[in-house]
Amino acid sequence: MKVLLVDVCFTLYKSNTTFDFFEQYFTDNVDYQKLKKLRRNLFVRVLSRIVPYDFVRENAVKLLLNHTALELKQAASLFVDTLEPIGEVKKAIAEYRSEGYTIVLLSSSLDFIVEAVSIAVKADHYYATTLVYENQICKGKIEHDLFANKDKIIKQEFVNDDIVFLSDNKSDLNCAPLVNKLVAVFKVNDKSAAAFWKRNHIEDVLPYE
Repeated sequence: MKVLLVDVCFTLYKSNTTFDFFEQYFTDNVDYQKLKKLRRNLFVRVLSRIVPYDFVRENAVKLLLNHTALELKQAASLFVDTLEPIGEVKKAIAEYRSEGYTIVLLSSSLDFIVEAVSIAVKADHYYATTLVYENQICKGKIEHDLFANKDKIIKQEFVNDDIVFLSDNKSDLNCAPLVNKLVAVFKVNDKSAAAFWKRNHIEDVLPYE
């Protein structure tokens, strides 16, 4: 099977969909505003680049406690409607689709957000960070986190497939040996990103304006 894997945040959209959703959903939530300030802290920002764990995100997820799956999906749909896919990536997806590739979103964003994105872009399937639900009520906990774990999905679900992976995430470099082609997505003027991918021998790139 031919599969096109597509990351979401800053690959499909110029957005961190998890936190941009929270920004819209928790506009008047005092606890979220505190987390928002903490996320901007320089030490926290540096630590998040070193340790594959985002405790700010985990604590933000706790604020979803007792929200229904339905209201989260409805809010996510409205949020995704405000986003516009990056033109160059949208075009690439259309081209791969025309060549018979199955389109699969592979994102560490939250499940109800990625589901809404999947519907919006007509993806065939998606994988995302899943939350714990009981009787369709969110328990404010992460069940399976795909942050820095996308390689596990590829190993489990796409063995022997012809895989192209579009991603901006430097943490997805560990997926390169598992796919036929890793295409690095980054802003055309982002010299740091261009240097990183070149240094790591990723020759297929998709710069965007």
